[in-house]
Amino acid sequence: MIREVRNDIMHFNPEDLPTNTVDMLRNLLRMIRLNMPLLS
Repeated sequence: MIREVRNDIMHFNPEDLPTNTVDMLRNLLRMIRLNMPLLS
């Protein structure tokens, strides 16, 4: 799933990312920031 999202973003897929994908990425980023505060 993450590989597909990355490819859509990096290869400039003209279609918008689905809302659930954007939500998943936001949640992933939130989790990373909470668990690795030195990286954010």
